[in-house]
Amino acid sequence: MAVFFWRECVLFLCIILSAASFNLEPRIPVIKFGRSGSYFGFSVAEHQTITDSSSTSCRLALAQTLNKIPAFYKTSSLDPEFTRF
Repeated sequence: MAVFFWRECVLFLCIILSAASFNLEPRIPVIKFGRSGSYFGFSVAEHQTITDSSSTSCRLALAQTLNKIPAFYKTSSLDPEFTRF
């Protein structure tokens, strides 16, 4: 009985952890690291998408509030308006 309970717990944790992660670019994951002691609640990073024929630079901003899902914003260097994903 106890073994069955542990199997259910492990399965539940695997499902939750796999569903809680995502990437902006699913083909090529980009991992960004901040300075030690920096705040995670608001982060800005420069990102470059390179294809065979062109490259596009943009800034990514992550804004997180206490009780809401994080919102991603993207803007290019030429367009000052943010686009929410």
